Amino acid sequence: MPGINEIYRLRDNNASLTMEVNIGYAAKAATIVKLDGKPQNGLFIDSFRYETGTDTDLNGKELDIITMVNKIISGNDNSSVTITLRGGYEDATFLIKDHSTLNPVDFRATITLIL
Repeated sequence: MPGINEIYRLRDNNASLTMEVNIGYAAKAATIVKLDGKPQNGLFIDSFRYETGTDTDLNGKELDIITMVNKIISGNDNSSVTITLRGGYEDATFLIKDHSTLNPVDFRATITLIL
């Protein structure tokens, strides 16, 4: 399973943290977002934006993003998931790519949130 394991630095100013997930190559996708193992807001379909909470509430927690991508372009083995976090110390973008013939492909991002 293609994936990343990252750390994202929050600000200590009670700011909101926004997460955007974008699915590449015109693919279809379903995403589950978990915060410290607890599902958030059910199932997200395709690309989306989500307010995860405030930095003081999120400090020390783990954000787990699991996306199943279904390639719909015939003959294309490429797929990608881009995750952007805004509202922390600085914005961060994480790109996960896959070039396999598997379809669907599961992607996983684990991001630890710290002040």
